[in-house]
Formats: sequence, structure tokens, C-alpha cells
Amino acid sequence: RYIFGYIKTFMDSFDSHSLSIRGYDLRHMPNEALLLTSLTHLDLHGNFLTVCPPVITRLHNLEMLDFDDNRISYIHPDIGKLRLLRKLNCRNNRLEILPHELSSIPSLKTLCYSGNQMNGPPEGSMLRLEDLFDLRPNKAAIPWAEEL
Repeated sequence: RYIFGYIKTFMDSFDSHSLSIRGYDLRHMPNEALLLTSLTHLDLHGNFLTVCPPVITRLHNLEMLDFDDNRISYIHPDIGKLRLLRKLNCRNNRLEILPHELSSIPSLKTLCYSGNQMNGPPEGSMLRLEDLFDLRPNKAAIPWAEEL
């Protein structure tokens, strides 16, 4: 059942700039997605992914990347090479730290990371906190959030 929906999703996205593969129980970044280099929006919400791999940079036109509700514990620093990225959703994962390379993405305006296991703000003194971080709805549950 899943495989037919999965295949249809890719076929429908071949000429599109958007790909949504939500809830397919994926454990790895699909290689097929990396062939769609014109993608501007990639939605991998609600799978079982554990890392954001460096190969994601092959999608150099990405403006929005959604990894919400996975099992991600590591985002590779190469994510900083996604120069057009405007929004990164990585809520409700297993992240303890975010790479400071995120601060080198000039277009990044929204970074949603609540519901993770971080003990403090993300690395990188250059981060524009007022522009980037959406701590809702868990602001009260994060002790250091009041300092922001």
C-alpha cells in the first residue's frame, strides 16, 4: 500500500518544485529525491529519519525543508551550503545541538526546533535569534528560552 503511494508521489513531483513524502515510515533519505534538483520545497515530515545527510546539498534550490516529527539526532554541517534555504522545520526530533553552519545561510529566516533535547540555544553567536527561532508552543518547557 505504501509503495504505490510513494511511487505516485515521485511521479507527480518530477516536474514540480515541491515534494511531500510525509508519513511513509522512511528510515533514510530517498535517493530518488536527490535527483529532483529543481526542488524548492521538500517535506519529509512524520517519518523515521535519524540524520539530515550531507547529500541534501545536492538540492541546491531548496527554500523550505521540513523534517518535523522524525527521529533526527544529527544535522550534517553541510546544510550550510543550502544558500537559498529560508525555512527549516526540525521540531520534535532527538536533536541535542544544531550546526553553527546554519548561521552562514543568509536567506534563513525561520528555524523551528522546539520539542528536541537541546540544553541551550543552538551553536553560533552569529545567529539572528529574533529572526530565526520559533519556540512555540514549548517555550515554557525550555528553561533557557526565557533568556531569548
